[in-house]
Amino acid sequence: DLVGKRLYFRLKKNAEKDFLLRGAVFSARGVLYPVTGKSGSGFDEFLASKGVHYHFLRGIVLHREAEAPRWIRLCRRWNEGLEKTLLAGAEDEDETRANLLVAMLLGKKSAIPAERKKQFVVAGAMHLFAISGLHVGIVAALLVFLLLFLPGPKWVETWVLLVLLFVYVEVTGGAPSARRAFVMIAFWRGAHHLGRKGGAFPALVAAAVFTLAWDPRQLWDRGFQLSYSVVASIILFGGPLSEKLQAWLRPWPSLTDEELVAWRKAATLSARWFANGLGISISATLAGAPLTVDAFGVFSPGGIFLNVFLVLMAMGAIWLGVIGLPFSAWGIDFIHEAAWWVVSCMDGLVAVGIFVPGLFFHASCPVSWLPE
Repeated sequence: DLVGKRLYFRLKKNAEKDFLLRGAVFSARGVLYPVTGKSGSGFDEFLASKGVHYHFLRGIVLHREAEAPRWIRLCRRWNEGLEKTLLAGAEDEDETRANLLVAMLLGKKSAIPAERKKQFVVAGAMHLFAISGLHVGIVAALLVFLLLFLPGPKWVETWVLLVLLFVYVEVTGGAPSARRAFVMIAFWRGAHHLGRKGGAFPALVAAAVFTLAWDPRQLWDRGFQLSYSVVASIILFGGPLSEKLQAWLRPWPSLTDEELVAWRKAATLSARWFANGLGISISATLAGAPLTVDAFGVFSPGGIFLNVFLVLMAMGAIWLGVIGLPFSAWGIDFIHEAAWWVVSCMDGLVAVGIFVPGLFFHASCPVSWLPE
Protein backbone atom coordinates (compact mmCIF):
# COMPACT_ATOMS: atom_id res chain seq x y z
CA ASP A 1 0.00 0.00 0.00
CA LEU A 2 2.94 2.35 0.59
CA VAL A 3 4.59 1.79 -2.79
CA GLY A 4 4.71 5.06 -4.69
CA LYS A 5 3.65 7.14 -1.68
CA ARG A 6 5.75 10.12 -0.62
CA LEU A 7 7.13 10.12 2.93
CA TYR A 8 8.69 12.75 5.13
CA PHE A 9 11.27 10.97 7.26
CA ARG A 10 13.56 11.71 10.15
CA LEU A 11 16.14 9.01 10.85
CA LYS A 12 18.81 8.46 13.45
CA LYS A 13 22.13 7.33 11.99
CA ASN A 14 23.54 4.06 13.28
CA ALA A 15 27.13 5.13 12.51
CA GLU A 16 29.01 8.39 12.02
CA LYS A 17 29.87 7.39 8.46
CA ASP A 18 26.20 7.30 7.43
CA PHE A 19 25.09 10.34 5.52
CA LEU A 20 21.81 10.63 3.68
CA LEU A 21 22.38 11.63 0.07
CA ARG A 22 19.92 11.89 -2.79
CA GLY A 23 19.56 8.55 -4.51
CA ALA A 24 20.81 6.42 -1.61
CA VAL A 25 18.57 3.57 -0.40
CA PHE A 26 18.30 2.66 3.30
CA SER A 27 16.28 0.17 5.24
CA ALA A 28 14.94 1.69 8.45
CA ARG A 29 12.51 1.04 11.27
CA GLY A 30 10.16 3.72 12.56
CA VAL A 31 6.56 4.78 13.07
CA LEU A 32 4.23 6.03 10.33
CA TYR A 33 1.82 8.89 10.93
CA PRO A 34 -0.67 9.97 8.26
CA VAL A 35 -0.45 13.49 6.87
CA THR A 36 -3.94 14.95 6.61
CA GLY A 37 -3.22 18.65 6.18
CA LYS A 38 -6.04 19.40 8.63
CA SER A 39 -4.22 19.10 11.95
CA GLY A 40 -3.75 22.85 12.33
CA SER A 41 0.02 22.46 12.04
CA GLY A 42 1.63 24.69 9.43
CA PHE A 43 4.27 22.08 8.73
CA ASP A 44 1.61 19.38 8.27
CA GLU A 45 -0.19 21.61 5.76
CA PHE A 46 3.12 22.26 3.99
CA LEU A 47 3.76 18.50 3.64
CA ALA A 48 0.23 17.95 2.35
CA SER A 49 0.76 20.66 -0.28
CA LYS A 50 3.89 18.76 -1.40
CA GLY A 51 1.90 15.56 -1.93
CA VAL A 52 3.45 13.86 1.12
CA HIS A 53 1.19 11.16 2.58
CA TYR A 54 3.01 10.06 5.75
CA HIS A 55 5.46 11.14 8.42
CA PHE A 56 8.07 8.45 9.08
CA LEU A 57 9.35 9.43 12.53
CA ARG A 58 11.20 7.91 15.49
CA GLY A 59 13.20 6.07 12.85
CA ILE A 60 16.63 4.50 12.92
CA VAL A 61 18.76 3.39 9.98
CA LEU A 62 19.19 -0.38 9.90
CA HIS A 63 21.21 -0.95 6.75
CA ARG A 64 22.44 0.88 3.68
CA GLU A 65 20.92 -0.96 0.75
CA ALA A 66 22.48 1.08 -2.05
CA GLU A 67 24.88 3.99 -2.34
CA ALA A 68 23.91 7.31 -3.84
CA PRO A 69 24.87 7.72 -7.50
CA ARG A 70 28.55 8.46 -8.11
CA TRP A 71 27.83 11.98 -9.34
CA ILE A 72 25.94 12.86 -6.13
CA ARG A 73 28.78 11.49 -3.99
CA LEU A 74 31.33 13.43 -6.03
CA CYS A 75 29.34 16.66 -5.58
CA ARG A 76 29.19 15.99 -1.84
CA ARG A 77 32.99 15.61 -1.64
CA TRP A 78 33.46 18.83 -3.61
CA ASN A 79 31.01 20.57 -1.29
CA GLU A 80 32.96 19.44 1.78
CA GLY A 81 36.24 20.50 0.15
CA LEU A 82 34.85 23.96 -0.67
CA GLU A 83 33.60 24.36 2.90
CA LYS A 84 37.04 23.53 4.30
CA THR A 85 38.62 26.01 1.89
CA LEU A 86 36.18 28.78 2.84
CA LEU A 87 36.87 28.16 6.54
CA ALA A 88 40.65 27.93 6.12
CA GLY A 89 42.50 30.36 8.35
CA ALA A 90 39.43 31.24 10.44
CA GLU A 91 40.23 31.82 14.09
CA ASP A 92 37.68 31.50 16.91
CA GLU A 93 36.64 35.13 16.56
CA ASP A 94 36.11 34.59 12.80
CA GLU A 95 34.03 31.42 13.16
CA THR A 96 30.57 33.02 13.02
CA ARG A 97 31.21 35.23 10.01
CA ALA A 98 33.10 32.43 8.22
CA ASN A 99 30.08 30.16 8.73
CA LEU A 100 27.81 32.89 7.38
CA LEU A 101 29.94 32.95 4.22
CA VAL A 102 29.70 29.14 3.95
CA ALA A 103 25.91 29.37 4.32
CA MET A 104 25.67 32.11 1.70
CA LEU A 105 27.93 30.50 -0.89
CA LEU A 106 27.04 26.82 -0.39
CA GLY A 107 23.48 27.10 0.93
CA LYS A 108 24.30 25.40 4.26
CA LYS A 109 21.77 27.19 6.45
CA SER A 110 22.59 24.81 9.30
CA ALA A 111 25.91 26.68 9.65
CA ILE A 112 24.05 29.84 10.74
CA PRO A 113 23.61 30.23 14.51
CA ALA A 114 19.94 30.07 15.54
CA GLU A 115 19.75 33.67 16.78
CA ARG A 116 21.32 34.99 13.57
CA LYS A 117 18.90 32.94 11.45
CA LYS A 118 15.93 34.43 13.33
CA GLN A 119 17.23 37.97 12.71
CA PHE A 120 17.59 37.39 8.96
CA VAL A 121 14.09 35.86 8.77
CA VAL A 122 12.56 38.88 10.55
CA ALA A 123 14.49 41.25 8.25
CA GLY A 124 13.18 39.47 5.16
CA ALA A 125 16.74 38.61 4.15
CA MET A 126 16.86 34.84 4.66
CA HIS A 127 16.78 34.46 0.88
CA LEU A 128 20.45 35.45 0.93
CA PHE A 129 21.27 32.02 2.40
CA ALA A 130 19.08 29.83 0.18
CA ILE A 131 20.77 29.01 -3.11
CA SER A 132 18.36 30.57 -5.59
CA GLY A 133 18.21 32.85 -8.60
CA LEU A 134 20.14 35.54 -6.75
CA HIS A 135 23.15 33.30 -6.11
CA VAL A 136 23.05 31.58 -9.49
CA GLY A 137 22.74 34.96 -11.20
CA ILE A 138 25.68 36.44 -9.27
CA VAL A 139 27.89 33.43 -10.04
CA ALA A 140 26.75 33.50 -13.67
CA ALA A 141 27.65 37.20 -13.96
CA LEU A 142 31.12 36.48 -12.56
CA LEU A 143 31.60 33.56 -14.96
CA VAL A 144 30.44 35.64 -17.94
CA PHE A 145 33.04 38.27 -17.03
CA LEU A 146 35.83 35.70 -16.62
CA LEU A 147 34.89 33.87 -19.83
CA LEU A 148 35.30 37.05 -21.85
CA PHE A 149 39.00 36.20 -21.80
CA LEU A 150 38.36 32.70 -23.19
CA PRO A 151 39.49 32.47 -26.83
CA GLY A 152 37.24 30.85 -29.38
CA PRO A 153 33.70 31.20 -30.69
CA LYS A 154 30.82 32.41 -28.55
CA TRP A 155 29.09 29.02 -28.47
CA VAL A 156 32.10 27.62 -26.58
CA GLU A 157 31.71 30.40 -24.00
CA THR A 158 28.01 29.55 -23.63
CA TRP A 159 28.62 25.84 -23.12
CA VAL A 160 31.46 26.40 -20.64
CA LEU A 161 29.24 28.85 -18.72
CA LEU A 162 26.34 26.40 -18.54
CA VAL A 163 28.54 23.45 -17.54
CA LEU A 164 30.25 25.41 -14.75
CA LEU A 165 26.93 26.83 -13.58
CA PHE A 166 25.35 23.36 -13.54
CA VAL A 167 28.25 22.03 -11.47
CA TYR A 168 27.79 24.92 -8.98
CA VAL A 169 24.07 24.19 -8.68
CA GLU A 170 24.68 20.47 -8.07
CA VAL A 171 27.60 20.97 -5.67
CA THR A 172 25.45 23.27 -3.53
CA GLY A 173 22.79 20.57 -3.20
CA GLY A 174 20.72 20.92 -6.35
CA ALA A 175 18.00 23.00 -4.67
CA PRO A 176 14.86 23.35 -6.82
CA SER A 177 15.16 27.16 -6.73
CA ALA A 178 18.74 26.95 -8.03
CA ARG A 179 17.76 24.52 -10.77
CA ARG A 180 14.90 26.79 -11.84
CA ALA A 181 17.36 29.68 -12.12
CA PHE A 182 19.75 27.52 -14.12
CA VAL A 183 17.00 26.51 -16.56
CA MET A 184 16.05 30.17 -17.05
CA ILE A 185 19.68 31.17 -17.75
CA ALA A 186 20.03 28.20 -20.12
CA PHE A 187 17.01 29.34 -22.14
CA TRP A 188 18.23 32.94 -22.13
CA ARG A 189 21.77 32.08 -23.27
CA GLY A 190 20.48 29.47 -25.71
CA ALA A 191 18.19 32.00 -27.42
CA HIS A 192 21.05 34.50 -27.57
CA HIS A 193 23.39 31.88 -29.04
CA LEU A 194 20.82 30.85 -31.70
CA GLY A 195 20.35 34.47 -32.70
CA ARG A 196 16.69 34.60 -31.73
CA LYS A 197 15.11 37.72 -30.31
CA GLY A 198 14.38 37.31 -26.67
CA GLY A 199 14.91 38.68 -23.26
CA ALA A 200 14.55 37.91 -19.60
CA PHE A 201 10.74 37.57 -19.58
CA PRO A 202 10.48 35.09 -22.51
CA ALA A 203 13.27 33.09 -20.85
CA LEU A 204 11.34 33.14 -17.57
CA VAL A 205 8.15 31.90 -19.28
CA ALA A 206 10.02 29.19 -21.19
CA ALA A 207 11.74 28.03 -17.97
CA ALA A 208 8.40 27.92 -16.13
CA VAL A 209 6.74 25.89 -18.90
CA PHE A 210 9.70 23.49 -19.06
CA THR A 211 9.72 23.06 -15.26
CA LEU A 212 5.99 22.37 -15.09
CA ALA A 213 6.17 19.95 -18.01
CA TRP A 214 8.90 18.07 -16.13
CA ASP A 215 7.08 18.16 -12.77
CA PRO A 216 3.52 19.60 -12.77
CA ARG A 217 3.37 19.40 -8.95
CA GLN A 218 5.74 22.36 -8.81
CA LEU A 219 2.79 24.64 -9.59
CA TRP A 220 1.61 24.20 -5.98
CA ASP A 221 5.10 24.52 -4.55
CA ARG A 222 5.53 27.71 -2.53
CA GLY A 223 9.13 28.06 -3.66
CA PHE A 224 8.09 27.86 -7.32
CA GLN A 225 5.37 30.46 -6.78
CA LEU A 226 7.73 32.76 -4.90
CA SER A 227 10.57 32.44 -7.41
CA TYR A 228 8.54 33.16 -10.52
CA SER A 229 6.30 35.84 -9.02
CA VAL A 230 9.30 37.77 -7.69
CA VAL A 231 11.38 37.47 -10.86
CA ALA A 232 8.40 38.36 -13.07
CA SER A 233 7.71 41.41 -10.90
CA ILE A 234 11.35 42.53 -11.13
CA ILE A 235 11.34 42.16 -14.92
CA LEU A 236 7.96 43.76 -15.58
CA PHE A 237 7.85 46.46 -12.89
CA GLY A 238 11.33 46.76 -11.37
CA GLY A 239 12.93 48.29 -14.45
CA PRO A 240 10.26 50.95 -15.17
CA LEU A 241 9.97 51.80 -11.47
CA SER A 242 13.75 52.18 -11.21
CA GLU A 243 13.73 54.62 -14.13
CA LYS A 244 11.02 56.72 -12.47
CA LEU A 245 12.89 56.75 -9.16
CA GLN A 246 16.12 57.74 -10.89
CA ALA A 247 14.36 60.77 -12.38
CA TRP A 248 12.74 61.71 -9.05
CA LEU A 249 15.86 61.22 -6.91
CA ARG A 250 18.40 62.73 -9.30
CA PRO A 251 20.20 65.65 -7.63
CA TRP A 252 20.72 68.78 -9.71
CA PRO A 253 18.23 67.66 -12.41
CA SER A 254 18.77 70.83 -14.44
CA LEU A 255 22.43 69.91 -15.07
CA THR A 256 23.63 67.31 -17.57
CA ASP A 257 26.27 64.73 -16.62
CA GLU A 258 28.90 66.67 -18.57
CA GLU A 259 28.20 69.81 -16.53
CA LEU A 260 28.69 68.12 -13.16
CA VAL A 261 31.92 68.50 -11.22
CA ALA A 262 33.54 65.35 -9.86
CA TRP A 263 31.86 65.25 -6.43
CA ARG A 264 28.43 66.03 -7.88
CA LYS A 265 28.91 63.35 -10.51
CA ALA A 266 29.76 60.84 -7.77
CA ALA A 267 26.65 61.87 -5.81
CA THR A 268 24.50 61.51 -8.94
CA LEU A 269 25.88 58.03 -9.64
CA SER A 270 25.21 57.02 -6.01
CA ALA A 271 21.63 58.31 -6.24
CA ARG A 272 21.15 56.45 -9.53
CA TRP A 273 22.44 53.21 -7.99
CA PHE A 274 20.21 53.62 -4.94
CA ALA A 275 17.13 54.36 -7.08
CA ASN A 276 17.81 51.31 -9.25
CA GLY A 277 18.24 49.03 -6.23
CA LEU A 278 15.20 50.54 -4.50
CA GLY A 279 12.96 49.98 -7.53
CA ILE A 280 13.99 46.34 -7.82
CA SER A 281 13.65 45.80 -4.06
CA ILE A 282 10.15 47.34 -3.95
CA SER A 283 8.90 45.20 -6.85
CA ALA A 284 10.41 42.02 -5.38
CA THR A 285 9.17 42.65 -1.84
CA LEU A 286 5.60 43.50 -2.81
CA ALA A 287 5.33 40.50 -5.15
CA GLY A 288 6.64 38.10 -2.52
CA ALA A 289 4.94 39.63 0.54
CA PRO A 290 1.73 37.49 0.53
CA LEU A 291 3.67 34.25 0.17
CA THR A 292 6.28 35.35 2.74
CA VAL A 293 3.61 36.24 5.29
CA ASP A 294 1.94 32.88 4.72
CA ALA A 295 5.23 30.96 4.98
CA PHE A 296 7.03 32.76 7.82
CA GLY A 297 4.36 34.87 9.55
CA VAL A 298 6.50 37.99 9.09
CA PHE A 299 5.93 41.14 7.05
CA SER A 300 9.12 43.13 6.50
CA PRO A 301 8.56 46.47 4.76
CA GLY A 302 11.92 47.53 6.17
CA GLY A 303 13.46 44.80 4.05
CA ILE A 304 12.81 47.01 1.03
CA PHE A 305 15.53 49.39 2.21
CA LEU A 306 17.79 46.81 3.83
CA ASN A 307 17.89 44.62 0.73
CA VAL A 308 19.08 47.53 -1.40
CA PHE A 309 22.36 47.33 0.51
CA LEU A 310 22.31 43.65 1.52
CA VAL A 311 22.02 42.35 -2.06
CA LEU A 312 24.95 44.51 -3.19
CA MET A 313 27.01 43.34 -0.21
CA ALA A 314 26.00 39.72 -0.87
CA MET A 315 27.20 40.09 -4.44
CA GLY A 316 30.57 41.32 -3.18
CA ALA A 317 30.83 38.52 -0.60
CA ILE A 318 29.96 35.79 -3.14
CA TRP A 319 32.38 37.16 -5.73
CA LEU A 320 35.16 37.41 -3.14
CA GLY A 321 34.34 33.90 -1.91
CA VAL A 322 34.55 32.41 -5.41
CA ILE A 323 37.64 34.37 -6.48
CA GLY A 324 39.39 33.55 -3.21
CA LEU A 325 38.99 29.76 -3.55
CA PRO A 326 42.20 29.10 -5.55
CA PHE A 327 44.18 31.58 -3.43
CA SER A 328 42.98 29.99 -0.18
CA ALA A 329 43.96 26.56 -1.51
CA TRP A 330 47.50 27.98 -1.82
CA GLY A 331 47.42 29.30 1.74
CA ILE A 332 46.56 32.92 0.82
CA ASP A 333 43.49 33.83 2.90
CA PHE A 334 43.22 37.61 2.63
CA ILE A 335 40.49 37.49 -0.05
CA HIS A 336 38.30 35.26 2.10
CA GLU A 337 39.02 37.48 5.09
CA ALA A 338 37.65 40.38 3.05
CA ALA A 339 34.54 38.29 2.30
CA TRP A 340 34.15 37.55 6.04
CA TRP A 341 34.33 41.29 6.74
CA VAL A 342 31.59 42.00 4.17
CA VAL A 343 29.35 39.28 5.66
CA SER A 344 30.03 40.68 9.13
CA CYS A 345 28.86 44.12 7.95
CA MET A 346 25.68 42.50 6.59
CA ASP A 347 25.11 40.79 9.93
CA GLY A 348 25.56 44.07 11.79
CA LEU A 349 23.24 45.96 9.44
CA VAL A 350 20.48 43.39 9.97
CA ALA A 351 21.01 43.35 13.75
CA VAL A 352 20.55 47.12 13.90
CA GLY A 353 17.79 47.36 11.28
CA ILE A 354 15.33 44.92 12.85
CA PHE A 355 15.03 47.11 15.96
CA VAL A 356 13.76 50.11 14.00
CA PRO A 357 10.08 50.45 15.08
CA GLY A 358 7.48 49.71 12.42
CA LEU A 359 9.81 48.24 9.83
CA PHE A 360 9.35 44.59 10.77
CA PHE A 361 6.41 42.89 12.47
CA HIS A 362 4.66 39.56 12.73
CA ALA A 363 1.65 39.03 10.49
CA SER A 364 -0.72 36.32 9.41
CA CYS A 365 -2.71 35.74 6.25
CA PRO A 366 -5.84 33.73 7.11
CA VAL A 367 -7.90 32.63 4.12
CA SER A 368 -11.17 31.58 5.72
CA TRP A 369 -13.16 31.70 2.49
CA LEU A 370 -11.24 28.85 0.83
CA PRO A 371 -13.05 25.46 0.88
CA GLU A 372 -11.61 22.70 3.05
